[in-house]
Amino acid sequence: MAATPADPRRTEVIDAVARALGDLDPSARAAVRYADIGGDERDEALVYVADLGHCGSGGCALVILTPSGRGWRSVGQTSVTQLPVHRLRTSREGWNDLAVGVGGGGREAGTALLRFTGGQYPSNPTVQPILNRLPEGARELIPDSPDALTPAR
Repeated sequence: MAATPADPRRTEVIDAVARALGDLDPSARAAVRYADIGGDERDEALVYVADLGHCGSGGCALVILTPSGRGWRSVGQTSVTQLPVHRLRTSREGWNDLAVGVGGGGREAGTALLRFTGGQYPSNPTVQPILNRLPEGARELIPDSPDALTPAR
């Protein structure tokens, strides 16, 4: 389900992202999407953050949050990530594998596989396995579209 600024979860999610990453630039833009990737029938929040402090030539930050008590807990913070973000049918430790864009900074563009291991997703997608193609059943969660990003706050 796509988040809109009116989504009641968005403010809490962006606050959790700011705690995970540090302060967000006032000009920060974010794409927030919700999907059950933890296999518990509760939606996690996937947040792609584009701002001066969390983007570079290889991409921007992706923060993956799971509901925890009355708030959200980070189960992944990737750097140098590019859109799109896909949920795959395969899973590790009960969590769906993800596929994210990588490239820039002199690296050839591709799609990296992120596998949940040891309680979290890996932090650097550029050192993860590269997929030759998306597997059947991959579901796009965050598209590679300028419309996906809206003001974070």
